[in-house]
Amino acid sequence: MSQSVHVHAFRDLLDDRGVVDDPARIAAYTTDQRQLFTGSTFAVLKPATTKQVADIVRLAAHHGIGIVPQGGNTSYCGGATPDASGRQIVVSLERMDRIREIDPVSMSISVDAGVILKNIQDAAAAAGLLLPLSLGAEGSCRIGGNIGTNAGGLSVVRYGMTRDLLLGIEAVLPDGTVVSDMRKLRKNNTGYDVKQCFVGSEGTLGIVTGAVLRLAPLPTRRATAWLKLASGAPLAELLALVRRESADLLTTFEFMAARSIALATAAMTDPPSLGAGPAGAVLVEFASSSRHLDLD
Repeated sequence: MSQSVHVHAFRDLLDDRGVVDDPARIAAYTTDQRQLFTGSTFAVLKPATTKQVADIVRLAAHHGIGIVPQGGNTSYCGGATPDASGRQIVVSLERMDRIREIDPVSMSISVDAGVILKNIQDAAAAAGLLLPLSLGAEGSCRIGGNIGTNAGGLSVVRYGMTRDLLLGIEAVLPDGTVVSDMRKLRKNNTGYDVKQCFVGSEGTLGIVTGAVLRLAPLPTRRATAWLKLASGAPLAELLALVRRESADLLTTFEFMAARSIALATAAMTDPPSLGAGPAGAVLVEFASSSRHLDLD
């Protein structure tokens, strides 16, 4: 069967917005963020519902067409880039961008997999809550990709990786079966934790289409410190000490080597005057939602 016939078959499943086969428009989906990898595809499919994702997967499996799921295409590893064979389709979840529910009581948010991370953060903040996942690409990466890569971000020391924030999931398996476990229950010891199989799988086990994420109280106060490190400073022990003495209010603990700070300083026209110790420096941040704690 020719590629044009395949495109026509996929177009029958989706509306006109759901199929992109113009080479000029396809180009944005076939090169990775760092422009190290470039592949080929005859179509980019943009489903708007979980059912459409399932229909695409079943039709692709029937015709032996490979699938490359793609969120915001912000990965630095090339995992969302099709190969050069031209026998794969890109399934972009960018149209699946609905925030399904925010539950302030259970402190959870239910979303489509194509929602941009920053939009989830903003929706949580509007409800007086925090989605702890934060990273440089948050204005363009999508939560399905964050789940597929088990994104870490800036606050892992306190809140954990994406894996630790995931309460429920919805996904389409390679045969088109929809697995839905969108429960908000945090204390759940029933059977296998199926959702964790999809975390870090990068689309190899199925396409994530929805998720329930754990939220936290929104910090209203923050305090930061710049720690200059002496030679031989034990970083692991220092981290443990800071966590213990701050009642685990630590959100960020970022180490920078002295050489890295020197290189960055030399490249700046107006460098900060903080400086570093012989072993570098650590940027520390504390955060709290309580007005009664003296973070400073």
